[in-house]
Amino acid sequence: MVSPTITLAFQDQVMQRYANQLASLGDAGAQKALARALNYEGKKAFTAVKRALRKQTSIPYALINRGVRTRQASPKLGGALEFAIVGTGRPFSLKVFKPKQFRAGVKATVWGRRQLFPGTFMGPRPGVIAPALGGHAYHRTSPSRLPIEKSWGPSIPVEMVIGETKAAFEKSASAVLDRVSREIAAIMRGF
Repeated sequence: MVSPTITLAFQDQVMQRYANQLASLGDAGAQKALARALNYEGKKAFTAVKRALRKQTSIPYALINRGVRTRQASPKLGGALEFAIVGTGRPFSLKVFKPKQFRAGVKATVWGRRQLFPGTFMGPRPGVIAPALGGHAYHRTSPSRLPIEKSWGPSIPVEMVIGETKAAFEKSASAVLDRVSREIAAIMRGF
């Protein structure tokens, strides 16, 4: 399975806007300024993406922290000038979303709201969780008693490139242009 990645990188407009200032820093200084700007704004975008992902999917923060990582821009000459947020993992079982069994099915808090999954079960009757099912929610795949299949909720890779999470990333990405001038000024001052 390929892990979806959302990436901050520089377009031609950045190079045109700051061409003279970057040229005065030299190749190594320009690489350092651009990488610092990407990493600074990328870390802010990373936080915004994780918050939006939590709100959008109801996945607990601990699982989001395990399933999302970054690949930072390199300040060394010739290194990659991109900041990437990479999401990995499979869909989460409904067990993660505080499920409760009712007569009509299982209710769980998924995708930001409490909702019913009709026909799903966690045990022989409401209030009783079958030890063999391990607290997971299942549904029948045929009219007969067996076979049964586990019910799944959202997955980080799929959810991170749609909806609020994608919007949070794009909003944060626009701030990189302004950050470049600050990093150029800092390097010129000797920082």
